This record gives sequence, C-alpha cells and structure tokens, in this order.
Amino acid sequence: AAKILQTDERDRMIEHLQESLKGLVSLQKTYERDATTKAKIDWLIDSVKESIKEYEIVSTEDINVFND
Repeated sequence: AAKILQTDERDRMIEHLQESLKGLVSLQKTYERDATTKAKIDWLIDSVKESIKEYEIVSTEDINVFND
C-alpha cells in the first residue's frame, strides 16, 4: 500500500484503506476480550489512519490559509 500511495493510483488506494478501517473496527469488536489481539488491531488502525493522513490531498481551503 505504501508504494502505491506514491503513484498515480494514490486516490484509489486511499479509498481502499478507508474501507479497510471499517473491517478492522468490526474485527476489533470480535476480539474485544483478547487484549493482545485488540492492541495489535488498534496499532494497525492507527497505522492505516496515519498513511491516509500523510497522502491525502490538501484541500483548497487549507491552501488558502497560507495566503492570509
């Protein structure tokens, strides 16, 4: 995923990563009584969110903030 995020397919990969978060949250509920597995899923969710955040396109509103 990290390699694809650096290509022209970035937007598509971001969509897939966002969808994967839904599945990870469901999986987290399945393992809510297993602290070790839940912690690993928490880490994975945080990692996916950071990847998305790092490669999301900055909106025009965010750019305008620098022009003031």
